[in-house]
Amino acid sequence: MILESKTGLLKDFAGVDAADGNDLIGRLDRMQALAFFKRYKQETFALMGAGPGRHLADIGCGTGDDARLLADVVGPEGSVTGFDLSATMVEQARERYAGAGSQLSFVQAPADELPVGDAQFDGVRTDRLYVHLSDPAAALREAVRVTKPGGRVVVSEPDMASFWAVTALPDIGWKVARGVAESVNNAPAARNLYHLFKDAGLEDVGASVQTLAVADPTPAENILNIHGIVESLVAGGRMSDDEAAAWRTEWDQLKAADRFFGGLSFFIVAGQKPL
Repeated sequence: MILESKTGLLKDFAGVDAADGNDLIGRLDRMQALAFFKRYKQETFALMGAGPGRHLADIGCGTGDDARLLADVVGPEGSVTGFDLSATMVEQARERYAGAGSQLSFVQAPADELPVGDAQFDGVRTDRLYVHLSDPAAALREAVRVTKPGGRVVVSEPDMASFWAVTALPDIGWKVARGVAESVNNAPAARNLYHLFKDAGLEDVGASVQTLAVADPTPAENILNIHGIVESLVAGGRMSDDEAAAWRTEWDQLKAADRFFGGLSFFIVAGQKPL
């Protein structure tokens, strides 16, 4: 279900333990610091029904930052369990939040095979995981299985095919956008979420789309690794050396002149498990 790779691109998150774990942890930290990410994460917390005394799961928890925030919300009478396939990420989460209290725990497990019984959690969330999975439907079915009847399931995913950046080189820009989509293993995951929720039998399914728009190219450089994407396009014969040089020159010029503008859309889908 997990597709492994070591590329320097976002698809390395599909096999963290075989990749540069420190690099990937750094990317998560940079994402966590962005105001856009903080806002939409809070929205997912509300959609999953986070509150005092609730028992919640964060599937694909990474370094545990979101699970830690949820632990503050549920308090000592509740619990938050973070699941992640990666031993590197689980170890990092446990180190970061060793003193957070007994209501917070981290478990190494694949998203489609969680080592817990049925109907354990009042709310379950997954964030930026399904773009790395070959079978998101199986992961969603498992999330539904471990959710209590009447509980909430929330999934948020970037629409990797929606990347855009202002450019005077549209033909090259389209190639770069295609490269961004291909920098993960399952670019259509976000657009498929709504029907996956319906197919999984969830009720009261709602969806929203939010756009991350930035005038600073730094996130595209140190999170998406946009220059690595261009290099991969050249290596794959889908962009010429001259095209890559022209793109890099324009990118640097826009950055220096404070004229960069680009973005990416995110889908958030939520539903309720039938009573």
